[in-house]
Amino acid sequence: MASEQTSLTLREDAGEARVGTVLSTLLALTSDAALIFDRTGIVTLANDEALQLLAPSLQERQTLVGFDVRMLFPPAVGVTPSTPFACEELPVPCDGSSASIMRLRPDGRPMGLVVRCERVDETTGTYVLVAHPEQGGEAAEREHERLVEELSRANRRLSGTLDIVLGTLDSPSVGTLFERVLEELCETMDATGATVYLAERGGFHLRGTSESLAGAQVPRFLPAKRSLSRLALQAEHALRLRVLPPDGQALRRGRLARRSVMDEQTRVVHEIQASQLPPFSSFMMVPVRFGGNVIALIEVGWRSARMIPRDDAELLDAVTRYLSVQLVGAMSALRSQRREQLATLANELRDTLVASPVTRETCELVGEAVSRDLNCVCAPFIVGQGIEGHEVVLLPVSHEEVAVPSDLLGLEEGVTALMPDAPLSTWLREREEPCLGALVDSGAAEEGRVRFLALRPADA
Repeated sequence: MASEQTSLTLREDAGEARVGTVLSTLLALTSDAALIFDRTGIVTLANDEALQLLAPSLQERQTLVGFDVRMLFPPAVGVTPSTPFACEELPVPCDGSSASIMRLRPDGRPMGLVVRCERVDETTGTYVLVAHPEQGGEAAEREHERLVEELSRANRRLSGTLDIVLGTLDSPSVGTLFERVLEELCETMDATGATVYLAERGGFHLRGTSESLAGAQVPRFLPAKRSLSRLALQAEHALRLRVLPPDGQALRRGRLARRSVMDEQTRVVHEIQASQLPPFSSFMMVPVRFGGNVIALIEVGWRSARMIPRDDAELLDAVTRYLSVQLVGAMSALRSQRREQLATLANELRDTLVASPVTRETCELVGEAVSRDLNCVCAPFIVGQGIEGHEVVLLPVSHEEVAVPSDLLGLEEGVTALMPDAPLSTWLREREEPCLGALVDSGAAEEGRVRFLALRPADA
């Protein structure tokens, strides 16, 4: 509030040394906890009251000088930050206005503090922070409000958890299961949105998002051995993560290819590819485990940066432990259903090929059926237009006829899988074409050798 801005008047002939002496004496005499820190967040001066009020969580240190000021306040009291200091990380504004925060006493009981902080020197970036415990009536009122708020949150979370459990019992459909769970999680935690990824070969594929993320840019694939997936695979519980604002150097580089993400519990900062991050500023990510393996990842997030309560992470852990059993059952039913669909498709295609000679028209019919039922695109090779050592293929995205080196295609008849590290997959990826799938070769046919590629994008 503007009315609470600090004001100090000095005589023009007041010497710098005299002002410093007066300031030191003032800090020693005041009954408030007071400290000074620089633009890097390091405490340069602190009185005894600051040591007594703010140091118990730091194992009874003898001085606060040299400490990072962020270590004195939630969410990670006593944990040394690994990121450059920014005022936005403090739980109080740096404009001189008052703010009430809660922190724990040494005996574990909550304590309310009234804190004010303001920058007093633009050149050196010096800040002054003062704090004192809330007064009896004010503290009691705030404690009552806090207890009512916690009770309300607990009731809402209990209700949300029960809704998730009752709404997903024996769910036969993975889609229905995810739809109910994600919407309930968003409502229960007042979150902006939620996503779920299923474990497949090489990583995690996006399987569902909440309605609030319709049209948002959500990563479709998270590689298993790097990025966020690696953090989740190493974690035994829900991670509370915050995307840090880019520094000046990163902004000068232009496009932000990587972002700094801080673990709120440990304050460890990880460099993550921007393309792998969900559209949130703060989010939780939890691995869904079954039988010792991670079978899915769930993300719940908020567009604006916030401190995520530990209770939210514990609730998400509890929900995922229940969901792991339901998810395995629904996935087994889904795979059985898909297996039957593919067997039916295989029989139909086999009947088509056996009933008539293998001609180009027959292969085109097979390609259309494969494209439709396997959700892929077909790229046919064009007969008679190849040159020595190359064959010409019609690319599905650019619609260009491009010569492919024959040594990338091989000579095997039938179906050859195109894995991510296959030379032909690499060749297609470099041209920004779908690059995973299969090479289908009819072998000797009435109209010559018929080949086509059945392809999906790398993140499909």
